[in-house]
Order: sequence, then C-alpha cells, then structure tokens
Amino acid sequence: MLGFSASMIESRLGRDHHLVKVRHLLNWDCFAVILKDVYARRAPVGGVGSFMIR
Repeated sequence: MLGFSASMIESRLGRDHHLVKVRHLLNWDCFAVILKDVYARRAPVGGVGSFMIR
C-alpha cells in the first residue's frame, strides 16, 4: 500500500493510466530492503524523508 498520495494520483489519472497499472503490477514493498540503505539519513533535513520504511 503506497498511501494517501498514491490514491489521489490514481483517482486523478484513472485506473487505465500506464503508471497506475505498473503500480498495481509490482510489489513495491520488495524494494524497501534495497532502498532503505540508499535513502538512509542520519538526521532529518526537514519535512518527511524521501523514502519511508514501515
């Protein structure tokens, strides 16, 4: 589940948009393991981090 912003984008683009279809085809949680080290920050820079790990 990608969250509120992904839902808003999907409602704006529509379910037939190619990016929305890709979102539903892939399990994006699998990428969290890879991306957590790439986007790890020692201290917040301000606002929400670029990638959130649940």
